[in-house]
Amino acid sequence: QGYEVVSFTANLGQGGGMNDEDFSGIEAKAKASGAVKAYVLDVQEEFVKDFVFPIIRANAIYESRYLLGTSLARPCISKHLVEIARKEGCNYVAHGSTGKGNDQVRFELSAYALQAGLECVTPWRIPEFYNKFQGRQDLLAYAKERNIPIQMDKGDRPPYSMDDNMFHISFESGILEDPAATAPETCHKYTTPLSECKETPDDVQIWFEKGDPVKVKNLTSGEEATTPATILKL
Repeated sequence: QGYEVVSFTANLGQGGGMNDEDFSGIEAKAKASGAVKAYVLDVQEEFVKDFVFPIIRANAIYESRYLLGTSLARPCISKHLVEIARKEGCNYVAHGSTGKGNDQVRFELSAYALQAGLECVTPWRIPEFYNKFQGRQDLLAYAKERNIPIQMDKGDRPPYSMDDNMFHISFESGILEDPAATAPETCHKYTTPLSECKETPDDVQIWFEKGDPVKVKNLTSGEEATTPATILKL
């Protein structure tokens, strides 16, 4: 529709420190997709210090089980999204959230709160877009036609969807919609199946100041961490 696109990708520690994502090709991929400029920002330390630690102090757990990891990341992303929009003189911001989920609300209300008058463009609520792209397969075909690399192509993706950052990972859809189905071991992205765990545990010591961890040490291996992000990873 004639927009000049500036892309933004936030490194929130996807992979949780175990199998960290590679962000090295993001800028090239963004420009291949049509962006005139691409930002890739490492916000891991800020995310943990200003978002994760406060929510841990508050013991904020939704329905006694969900750690709010996905929803917690959206204001952090939105903060930098709006900062970049101001810097680049953008009149609009956009996101790829579906038109029926919670993320569209999180991103848009955060943007409106941070800068009044900034408009949000949501492709999945634009008829010309969702009529052309009926689902994931149409989007994959579009990317293939334009030589835009997609990691999870038609033949190499798990039978469910997932969202992750340094604090958490959540899985949904696909085979997990069946309450009688057992989650496959491929869901152990941040954990190790009990069948593969070692026989002896590690002893870990954690130092706190004013409710926040300031140092963690694995007394078995000797590893130490002293910054918010490295503490969470260890």
